[in-house]
Amino acid sequence: MRILVTGAAGFIGSRLVLQLLAQDHTVVAVDNFSERVHGGLATLGKHFNKAKFYPIDIRSRDSMRALLMSEEIDAVVHLASETATGKSLEEIVEHTQSNVCGTATLLAALSDAKSPVRRIVLASSRAVYGEGAWVNDRDEVEYPAPRSAMQLSLGKWIPTSVIDSQPLERPLPHCASSTLTAPVSIYGTTKLAQEGLVRSWSHANDVSSVVLRFQNVYGPGQSTNNPYTGVLTLFCTRASQHQVLDVYEDGNIIRDFVYIDDVVKSLTLAVEAPLERSAILDVGTGVAASLFSVAQRMSEILGAPAPVISGNYRAGDVRTAYADTSASIHWLGWEPLTNLDSGLERLCQFVLSPSKSDNHD
Repeated sequence: MRILVTGAAGFIGSRLVLQLLAQDHTVVAVDNFSERVHGGLATLGKHFNKAKFYPIDIRSRDSMRALLMSEEIDAVVHLASETATGKSLEEIVEHTQSNVCGTATLLAALSDAKSPVRRIVLASSRAVYGEGAWVNDRDEVEYPAPRSAMQLSLGKWIPTSVIDSQPLERPLPHCASSTLTAPVSIYGTTKLAQEGLVRSWSHANDVSSVVLRFQNVYGPGQSTNNPYTGVLTLFCTRASQHQVLDVYEDGNIIRDFVYIDDVVKSLTLAVEAPLERSAILDVGTGVAASLFSVAQRMSEILGAPAPVISGNYRAGDVRTAYADTSASIHWLGWEPLTNLDSGLERLCQFVLSPSKSDNHD
């Protein structure tokens, strides 16, 4: 197939380009090389030698229209996005313009060019769920309100019941078919808007769409220069410098860390799968890992001091996030192959390597 990949120079996109090329697809790659993420055009990697690369911003309708008029595209993988969850509240306009307006412009350009595209795959996020679904002490499912600044300042980390304000008993895994969406960050809100735009446009134009809601993606090649990158890369960089890792809240923030190779595999399957309908699928490992346990393991691997639980917190963070991957396994034939311990070792080796670079070669 001839596949358009937006955000192609990013952490996920660069590896996806390589994989698609290895599978004999023709790749049309688009990226605007955001200075904060990529450090400028100097980061252009060798993997683009066999791809047709367009250094343009998807928010430029004229540029995207011209591209799509000259390239016949069978499928689109839309990765281009602002992803600084913690920073999104301070950068509302930037996130909205990139994620929402950028997606709208891409879809408008597809319409303008009367592109024969048959499938759109969107990289979405677990952030669309917000705090997600929890079970209370009466074994009832609830959707708690976002944790307030007052609640966090008092060290009350567990989301509370909307019925009696008591701490909830346990979280449920994210499942697209049953978990309601209720984002608590600007980033999550823009990702949910992306989903709506893609699904509405695809339905109206008889195009199949696959939305993949990623949990926390990590692995070698994730930028160590971007201050808003994944927490594992941040931990690994600091531990490699023998710094004490600062673990927020009480250490029991739960995340589902999914390795980059497994994420790329989910994207390639989403492009190629003979789905009879559009789908929204969760991509993670299904394993709920506490940040403190991960920090402990990373410190052990790198010989760093033991991590400390500081009680610090970040507004907009959710307490727990992990996935129910059964639908991805069923519809795509996909399952994660890299366990967390193996993935952490590979990430640490990458950060320690003197030959590492952030250009995703």
